[in-house]
Amino acid sequence: MSEIQYQGIRYQLPPGSDLLSALLEQDLRIPNSCRQGLCHACKMIADEGAIPSEAQSGLTDAECIQNQFLSCQCYPISDMSVRLPDDAGKRLTAKILSKTLANGLISLKIEKVIDYLPGQFLTLWKDDINGRCYSIASCSDDAFLEFHIKHVSDGEFSDWLAHDEIATIDVSNLAGDCCYQTASDRDMVLIGLGTGMAPLWGILREALMKGHKGRIIVYNAARESKNLYLYDQLKDISGIECNFSVREHNSERQVDVIDIDEMIDAILEQAAEMDFYICGSENMVKRLRRKIFMAGAMLSNIHSDAFIAAI
Repeated sequence: MSEIQYQGIRYQLPPGSDLLSALLEQDLRIPNSCRQGLCHACKMIADEGAIPSEAQSGLTDAECIQNQFLSCQCYPISDMSVRLPDDAGKRLTAKILSKTLANGLISLKIEKVIDYLPGQFLTLWKDDINGRCYSIASCSDDAFLEFHIKHVSDGEFSDWLAHDEIATIDVSNLAGDCCYQTASDRDMVLIGLGTGMAPLWGILREALMKGHKGRIIVYNAARESKNLYLYDQLKDISGIECNFSVREHNSERQVDVIDIDEMIDAILEQAAEMDFYICGSENMVKRLRRKIFMAGAMLSNIHSDAFIAAI
């Protein structure tokens, strides 16, 4: 059993527990969000003890040299003395410009307090320790930051955001590399499931704004047609090829009931000459990345953002 020293107090780490969970169980206030190693909100510094390599996966060389690590991915192999970085929890406060809830989706626009690339994501904070990662749906030409957030009934974060009167919200930890980075003459394929269309909406608009000359093919899937929340906006854009699919029949819109895997088969023969952007559930993203890679696309041309379920 490893021993962890934090703020001068020693704690016994239960076998099989990650460091973040162990500290939170002691009612310590450690900033955190996704707990999957993606958002980097739970970074800490090790002053003593060996850092497992998995706990530094995704960090920059500079962060690793500074002995920073992701506490949610840290399963200690020795005793450790740890602390929060000096800039832990460093956040920017943004005014909420608009907030609407419709068909289980929160559309949130806030003050543009940070420069970003469309497709990146930020952590939005409810309070000092409770945050959630959401992809940015706006493009660089917009004067605001926009997010499309699935509302989960009784969800700690999304229910608060949907129903409480909130004037400002804190944001931090800009991250992600699923951004528009396609040569203007190459074909690009955008594949989004549910609110996975949020970052793709920003990427699509960025590509159009920059005069992309290659084909732009969009595959938008959802459980029901009412969840194709960008259906009308996508249909109104000329010069792109839109494909919609649902898993359950619904007469609200004339949409094919077909699996997204089957839908993209039509373009896989040209996979090696295309750039792919895939956003949605973790399982879907992993499955489609493998399928597209096996069809001949280079991994460097497959950009993705896997959503981790959170409420």
